Amino acid sequence: MSISLFQQIIKSLPRRKINALVASHGSNKWCKKFSTFDHLVAMIYAQLSGQTSLRDLEASFNASPARHYHLGAREVKRSTLSDANAARPSAVFEAILSMLLGEMGTRTNDESRKFVRLLDSTTIGLFAKTHKMLRYRCNNSAIKLHLMFDPDCQCPTWFQISPARFHDSKVCGDLPLTPGATYVFDRAYNNATFWAAIEAVGSTFVTRPKSNLAYDVTASLHHPDTMIVADETITLGGNPGAKYTRPLRRIEIFDEEKGRELAFITNDFDRRPEEIAALYKRRWQIELFFKWIKQNLKIKCFLAKNPKAIRLQIVTALIAYVLLKKLHTENRITIPLKRVAAIASNYLFNLCDINKLIKPPDKPITQNNQNQLSLNFPGQ
Repeated sequence: MSISLFQQIIKSLPRRKINALVASHGSNKWCKKFSTFDHLVAMIYAQLSGQTSLRDLEASFNASPARHYHLGAREVKRSTLSDANAARPSAVFEAILSMLLGEMGTRTNDESRKFVRLLDSTTIGLFAKTHKMLRYRCNNSAIKLHLMFDPDCQCPTWFQISPARFHDSKVCGDLPLTPGATYVFDRAYNNATFWAAIEAVGSTFVTRPKSNLAYDVTASLHHPDTMIVADETITLGGNPGAKYTRPLRRIEIFDEEKGRELAFITNDFDRRPEEIAALYKRRWQIELFFKWIKQNLKIKCFLAKNPKAIRLQIVTALIAYVLLKKLHTENRITIPLKRVAAIASNYLFNLCDINKLIKPPDKPITQNNQNQLSLNFPGQ
């Protein structure tokens, strides 16, 4: 193999499209040596190798200068990287991530009528003394990463970063809605205007109602000898009813695992109640994704205190995930992505194919020595 594992991971980066985005954002303006692509490569390397400081990143990346030529990058300096993280606009990295997510989410027309999108956010804590502008809940500082997640290809399709004090429902107006999709989210996105927007584009949604939701039951179906407690057609009352005037469906089931009743609200009158409950159960996959990136990528320990640098590091963490996911899919790797990330962190500059690294070593073949005396015992 003539290319390193790191190059195998980043070769799916479309250089021409990235150069076009760099030119449109002007992120290489006044740049003499350390280009945007050099910056991107260094930050992806920091994510995949698990570096926790600029000093360690500089030493680790520069330890293999012979591999830089094929990467299309050059050696990095700690001070240059620090200045780039603070000064270079993060919008160009966000545009690159959006482009990669769009390529991962490409589907045919038949598939687009069936896909499911999970919506949720996760809070990323920051050091309160150095991030006073991001104060959240008394003496804590934090930001929120909002994601729309595709559970079929296990990849995000949309993202947004905001201060943690902003409520989740405030991002509803920025969400890209696609006709025919089914959106699944929790109570944090209980917004009648958002529900009406989903209905307007011809999509469906599944969510949990709040305990104080006012509604009137107009029709009811019975499902005897099942776990379905209620299957009702309702209309919203109060202020939500003025924003969403169409009928909704309220389903209540008994969860044997938790020993309690669970209620769901949806505008889907075609699926069976069990299917609605199963759709909401899939929402747990986005929680597992948040857990994965926090455990395997660097979005909890930051290389700088600058808010722009923190935002850039989160974006490059998602870029690194997408590149790993592409490598995992295109090579038809069967082992979990977590193991691929662990292997990559130790062999980034090795000249070895990923399929050989994940393949267990063959058992040594023992050959009989012709000069060895053989003893034949009776009965053998």
